[in-house]
Amino acid sequence: SVLAGFAGLTTFGRFKIVDPTLGQELELEAIAAAVIGGALLTGGYGSILGSFIGAVMIGMVRSGLVLAGAPGYWYRAFIGVILIVAAIINARIRKKVAG
Repeated sequence: SVLAGFAGLTTFGRFKIVDPTLGQELELEAIAAAVIGGALLTGGYGSILGSFIGAVMIGMVRSGLVLAGAPGYWYRAFIGVILIVAAIINARIRKKVAG
């Protein structure tokens, strides 16, 4: 909650307004960034550095799609594909670990 408060303060400092709906639907991007960075969907494994690298990669893909003039829904589709692939990889990892 401390970081959420800090995010609210920085948003207010930048835009001079606070909107409680600002940043909605960013959860999917945050999960995808963590998964790209090596976190398991089942939990228990992941790092801050990996999540940061995943966030940078997500940002690069978003910028690349914008510069290429791709429709906005392609980005959401890309995030969805990443999460589906991550779920498949997580299932395989669990099977290997389980035996």
